[in-house]
Amino acid sequence: MTLYFAKHETFQPRHGWFKKCFDAIICKPNFFQTADAHVKLGVGKNMLKAIYFWGQAFKIVNKKDSASNLYATKLGRFLFSENGLDKYLEDTATLWLLHYFLLKKPTIATAWHFAFHEFFYREFSGDDLLIGLSNYAAKIQNKTAVSSLIKDVNCILRMYTENIKYYRNLEDILLSPFNELQLIKKIGNSNKYIFNTNYKRHLPPEIITAVCLDYVSSQETRTNTISLPKLTHEKGSPGMAFKINEKIIEEAIEETSAKHKAVKMASSAGIAHLAYEGEPSLIFNDLLRAYYNKKPAVV
Repeated sequence: MTLYFAKHETFQPRHGWFKKCFDAIICKPNFFQTADAHVKLGVGKNMLKAIYFWGQAFKIVNKKDSASNLYATKLGRFLFSENGLDKYLEDTATLWLLHYFLLKKPTIATAWHFAFHEFFYREFSGDDLLIGLSNYAAKIQNKTAVSSLIKDVNCILRMYTENIKYYRNLEDILLSPFNELQLIKKIGNSNKYIFNTNYKRHLPPEIITAVCLDYVSSQETRTNTISLPKLTHEKGSPGMAFKINEKIIEEAIEETSAKHKAVKMASSAGIAHLAYEGEPSLIFNDLLRAYYNKKPAVV
């Protein structure tokens, strides 16, 4: 496994970067390797590197065989093309979707995957997260610069909380979209944080269900059902990524199934399951189109 740390130049992702990155490589696959790329985007050279990193980290773009060329992924086209479902990032649901894909393996955002899928503390300090990340890295590779791990921990806390101490200026606060998810909260005036495991009112049931189907697609073996415990507690699962429990996932699936016949809740040996009819990746597409277009999915 290859681990990646501190590739963001200390910048958390900002609202306009996703569309900028997508449009740039549509016009020119090697755009980020051109000498005047930062001038064309109107950013500094370090910020350009950050946009280049985050575009790949969120799986909006990916590298071709040539390291200098990028291409738009299916997710990138789905969201940010001219006919994209949310090309200007106006719906909080898109932030949830991007958050899930940021963590999804294979990922170049190692620290983010670790924080949500490998770090099992609900309440923690920045030092706790740093120690855990350091131990995780040490098990996989010989040496990692502590300074790189610190940059990632600070970026995670800055990205998901509204703790002013982690912002460098007002612009950072205004342009950091992922704190809208409120996945991490500061505990009073202490140095402690807590993962928010409560109900998220801005997380639509269709997005939860769609991501469950994407998770099913990533499994090596599958039938036409998957248990709620797996969807909630396995590493890489929607429950771990969104910090939600079985009840929230079950209610989301039930609400979605009332409109979309391809999915439903089932039970086997007393364990609740998501049951689906058809190819999970296609149902995923249908659910997203139905959510963003506010019309019934084709089933």
